[in-house]
Amino acid sequence: MNGRNDEPNPLKEERGQLFADLKGYGLVFLGVFCFGLTLPFTREIVKEINPHFLGWSRPFFAGLGAMLFLSFTSFGFPKLKDFKKYFLVILGIAWGFPLFSSLSMGKISASHGGVLLALLPIGITTAGVFLSRERPSSAFWACCFIGSGLVIFYSLVQGLGSFQLGDVYLFIAVFLASLGYAWGSVLSQKVNGMRVISWALILALPLNLLPTIHFFPDNFFDLKTSTYIYYAYVVLFSQFGGFFFFYQGAALIGVARSGMLHLLQPFITILVAFAFFEKRVDFFTLLIAALIVLVIYYSKKVPIYKKSESL
Repeated sequence: MNGRNDEPNPLKEERGQLFADLKGYGLVFLGVFCFGLTLPFTREIVKEINPHFLGWSRPFFAGLGAMLFLSFTSFGFPKLKDFKKYFLVILGIAWGFPLFSSLSMGKISASHGGVLLALLPIGITTAGVFLSRERPSSAFWACCFIGSGLVIFYSLVQGLGSFQLGDVYLFIAVFLASLGYAWGSVLSQKVNGMRVISWALILALPLNLLPTIHFFPDNFFDLKTSTYIYYAYVVLFSQFGGFFFFYQGAALIGVARSGMLHLLQPFITILVAFAFFEKRVDFFTLLIAALIVLVIYYSKKVPIYKKSESL
């Protein structure tokens, strides 16, 4: 009887894997949704304060929040051998993306910038190939390029603007963010994702402190109420809480698959920008968004191989 109980149950294992996949995709989507509100809110914030201050202070205040969070948990100090990985996470999501996305929103619209974020899945998947044991199949790469191509096609049809300096800033932001997302996802497969983002922000505190003080705006205490709300959001959710969800989910479904869900971020950004600040969403936007969902659904079914040797 004990022998029968010890035998593998394929149905139970399949259900367990299905639950893990659903949980992983759900967590990553929550993270991407949090990120999707970043550019529209950043666009509004930089109308009143220096984008340099926003770019440096956003991770700084999030780091203070991370210290408070860790004071109530049992997460230990990062291992010395992981410091190089944490540095790349910091470079991507605690310095690079906050600063360059803030600079870009001083030059281009949130809708225009949101389209460029369609390059994130390709960037994250490429970074994942070099940083993890994942080796996406040709079909998965095709999904990446088709999905990104659909968003770029959408931008051309909608005429969301010509190439300008803000695009350069956002390209740099996307490149650095790809490293941060990929390395953070790899670390989250070994340690808790909440610990990864918390320690990355805490380790970045010393270098974020001086620029935050230097660029502190004279009118910071005279902003509109809505600006304070947007600022609090990008600190608490865009810079901190969203990564709780994203890294926890990425640990379950992998770097490349989690990166694919970033294809939805431009449409979340556009929906928020239209709903809060610009105009209604047209049918073409909804159609392209639906096609993106189909691409993501198909990408879930194609294989991603694992390299035999470990990192």
